[in-house]
Amino acid sequence: MMNKIYKIAQSELKCLFYSPIAWLSLAIFAGQSAFSFLEGLENCRANIAMGINIPMITTEVFSQGLFSNVAAHLYLYIPLLTMGLMSRETSSGSIKLLQSAPVKIREIILGKYLGMMIYGFLLILILLVYCLVGFFTIKSLDISLLLPGLLSIYLLICAYVAIGLFLSCLTSYQVVAAVSTLATFAALSFIGTVGQDVDFIRDLTSFLSISGRTHAMITGLLASKDVIYFILIIILFLCLSIFRLQSERAFNSNLYVTGKYALLFFTVLVLGYVTSRPSLVYYKDMTATKFLTLTPNSLRVVEQLKGPFHVTTYVNLLSGNLDIGLPTNRNRDAVQLLDYQRLIPGFEHRYVYYYDYSSDKGTARNFVKGPDDDLKASAEKFAETLDLDINDFLPPAKIRTLINLKEEDNRLVRRLAYNGKSTFLRFFNDPGRYADEAEITAAIRRLLTVAPKIAFVTGNQERSIDKAGDRDYAVVSSKDFRNSLVNQGFDIISLDLRNNKIPEGLSALVLADPTVPLSIETCDKIKVYLNSGGNMLIAGEPGRQSLLNPVLASIGLSLSESMVINQTADYAPDLIFGQFAIHADQVDSSFKLLKELNAPVALSSSTALEIEKKGDFRVEPILISPVSATLGNNTGKGAPLPLMMALTRKRNNNEQRILVSGDADFMSNIGLQREKTANFNLMTGIFKWFSNGELPINTQRPEAKDNIVLASRESISMMKMIMVWITPGLLLAVGGTLLILRKRR
Repeated sequence: MMNKIYKIAQSELKCLFYSPIAWLSLAIFAGQSAFSFLEGLENCRANIAMGINIPMITTEVFSQGLFSNVAAHLYLYIPLLTMGLMSRETSSGSIKLLQSAPVKIREIILGKYLGMMIYGFLLILILLVYCLVGFFTIKSLDISLLLPGLLSIYLLICAYVAIGLFLSCLTSYQVVAAVSTLATFAALSFIGTVGQDVDFIRDLTSFLSISGRTHAMITGLLASKDVIYFILIIILFLCLSIFRLQSERAFNSNLYVTGKYALLFFTVLVLGYVTSRPSLVYYKDMTATKFLTLTPNSLRVVEQLKGPFHVTTYVNLLSGNLDIGLPTNRNRDAVQLLDYQRLIPGFEHRYVYYYDYSSDKGTARNFVKGPDDDLKASAEKFAETLDLDINDFLPPAKIRTLINLKEEDNRLVRRLAYNGKSTFLRFFNDPGRYADEAEITAAIRRLLTVAPKIAFVTGNQERSIDKAGDRDYAVVSSKDFRNSLVNQGFDIISLDLRNNKIPEGLSALVLADPTVPLSIETCDKIKVYLNSGGNMLIAGEPGRQSLLNPVLASIGLSLSESMVINQTADYAPDLIFGQFAIHADQVDSSFKLLKELNAPVALSSSTALEIEKKGDFRVEPILISPVSATLGNNTGKGAPLPLMMALTRKRNNNEQRILVSGDADFMSNIGLQREKTANFNLMTGIFKWFSNGELPINTQRPEAKDNIVLASRESISMMKMIMVWITPGLLLAVGGTLLILRKRR
């Protein structure tokens, strides 16, 4: 049997290469692919020359360049190659000779298919040549990333060929076969958009869709469901081709034929549906840096989950980001949690649709103006505009009995539940919208352990975490800002010490710029807290010395009586750009790099800190003033002034951590928005210090090594001349010569 299949494949290849179409396809494919590869290489080289860092050149040149371009244009080549596989036999009458020969139908089909598989492998060899060129022109090329990309393209070629072979069996006209093949490709791409409102139908049509099937493997993620999909599609259309030819040789009843086709389709659909279930899919990250897999810190958190894990996405018809949660976008939404879904046992995800008032109205802003509007009428009108059924959305009274989403402003939100605990995972009003790995892992961590709690002192006109003014701290607790402390896993509370005790278990107490004197009772509570070993952040401002120095005296520090003045003419006198001190990395290791980069921290007026007595504290400056700044109105340049200090000591078998700043604006709403400053890095590092390095979750990955293009502009231009023009020309010359010699014979 194999010998017959091989002979037919050999005959098909000879026939293919004795026609101009095979040589034209090879030449055009080689030239187009070379152009895509070299353009990507040249763009990376030019960007690096301009000082732009390209961390993963292999991904840029191959995954997002060459392989994506090839996968997007393959459908143009295959119909031209497959249109004559069987239609040529039918139109010439040679099919009768094949059917009368001692060869089985399946041997004919498999032989012709094998011939096209060999031709497809020639296309892959061309891509392998470009991979070899990349090995010598890209430093530390990520070879393992290329393997699933090449595999996906070859599987796509094989699937296209199987489809084209079947369509060629249906007609004796080659042009009709080619057009029908293109139409089938379009149908398989379009079918993924059918039935998206119904869960079961959406799963089936998503499985059948060929659109985007190569994307994961091209980027370096080998997924069993994608490989199985291509195998099933190939088997399906090869069987259809065999059935088609068998129907011409033998007569069977309509019931038998219908049952045979139905059984084939049913088997393929069931196997495809089952093997695409998240719990049965095997993934392998083939990239060198494993950037398609969760980082080690996230993996350590996720591996602690042992039981059922429930995710519920609450979708409000009348709030922003509505499109994310609509049924038509569920497959795209599911991708955002895919890395967690495949690692967490018992992962379940459901959606709840409702309508209720939200100040974040998004596209519904023209339909509902305020909470006093007729919400039902507004919702019905908006649903009608979007062609949605209002009956699919729970009314306010019903949703409020199920869950209280008022504190989330009834926005689009996910609720994560595990082992009797729950927390919210939010969406954000920025271009990314979805929560990233840091936010997702931080939310999961809240389900496994007690979240670090930060208390901001109130009652003395301090900076407020609830106000959006320039000098306040709303950014720290904002739920719609992804990098706020609440979205990085912290619990943030306001604490009025006039009426409340300092709760136990605080990660840190924050006293930020009180503008009225603290009561004796408040001062005593803070001193007792400090003496007991509690962590604290104290931020002052010029003019607040008399308010804060009584508290600071208990730890041996004080605020200088004068303000630090900027002596340069470029900035206002009270605008200081602090610099990280030598031992700033004792608070956070990232501060060492920021110091090396001379990253500034903007301080809108600051006073210096003075050490009255060290006591048992280890005191290290974290921020110091630039040499252009002096204390008070002194015009001379002295030693750098300490603007922020970290104090540590052993107390109650723990390390007590206190940070004192002569400026409170460094983490204000406006301060954290300053461009080209390290204010945000400083704020994040401080609270990471208070949480003993646990939060925010560090999701940084090791730097990729493929970050340099070794080829010069001249060498790339030379390669472009050879690979885009000369090599395809040589292929055409060889093919033309072969055809002329054969014709002369």
